[in-house]
Amino acid sequence: MLLEKIEKSINLKALKEDFRKIGVNFITAGVVGVFINHYVGIDFWTMSLTSASLTTIGAISLYLGLRKNKQ
Repeated sequence: MLLEKIEKSINLKALKEDFRKIGVNFITAGVVGVFINHYVGIDFWTMSLTSASLTTIGAISLYLGLRKNKQ
């Protein structure tokens, strides 16, 4: 019962839109990081792991923003 009240009070459309924006921004940051690593020659492992982490967070956020409700 309490969980249902909490779910009703959350604006799911706004939350999903926020997840979409966050996902796109993180994926963009990850891709830009890969290009910076390629052209500048920063330590490969540090930059590639950072870029992979940003892209993964972005993909998860984008998935949460795009998935359909279970109704």
